[in-house]
Amino acid sequence: DEVVTLFKCCDTPLQRRYLLVPLFLGWTQMDLATLERDEFVTKDGHYYVDKLRSKTGIQGYWWVCPELAALIKEGANDDDPDGLLYRTERGNPLVWYSENGNRCDSTKNVWRPIMKRAQQKGVRPLPFSALRKFALQMVKNLSSHELGKVFAAQTISDGGMDVNEKHYTGRGVSVGIGQTQFEQVIEVQKTMYAQLKPHLFPSRAPDTQSIAEQSKTQTKAA
Repeated sequence: DEVVTLFKCCDTPLQRRYLLVPLFLGWTQMDLATLERDEFVTKDGHYYVDKLRSKTGIQGYWWVCPELAALIKEGANDDDPDGLLYRTERGNPLVWYSENGNRCDSTKNVWRPIMKRAQQKGVRPLPFSALRKFALQMVKNLSSHELGKVFAAQTISDGGMDVNEKHYTGRGVSVGIGQTQFEQVIEVQKTMYAQLKPHLFPSRAPDTQSIAEQSKTQTKAA
């Protein structure tokens, strides 16, 4: 219920993107801040992210639901010299460090108003990281601790498997027998999406073109 309330308290596409990224991809602020154009890919009409997690350096591969894919494309940079999809209005990465070594995190400015409105509706004061923890726990509940670590792009214990089984088959879990671990995670992601969709997206979200058209209309009206 708190997750649904938080989403309903998002007023802008930017806020919805910041909320859905950790919820459906299990990412931190730094993962979003370091997302590059070439890492957001399409295959057979679906969107995926293929990247190394910034914190662990472990390879991750995530399916991106249609609503989040539209929000990721909205406002993305097409010609950033470093290939980053997003920067702040001042041209800095979403998370960066000053000359004095102080961490500057634009997430706080986005998260604070969402949380303020949500608290007025009875939601506990939660840190941004609570969304990632919720997603990770949901993956574990739907599959296994092992797949939760794959989803989070953390170090994977071999669990008694040989190298081929560890990376290419699904022995020892309740989903995706014979699939790679990434394929198993994607299967679980789609189950998560199916369970959350009726609460978050009761009607189909507009595609990227519709969002762009709405933005143009609002700009003209202003």
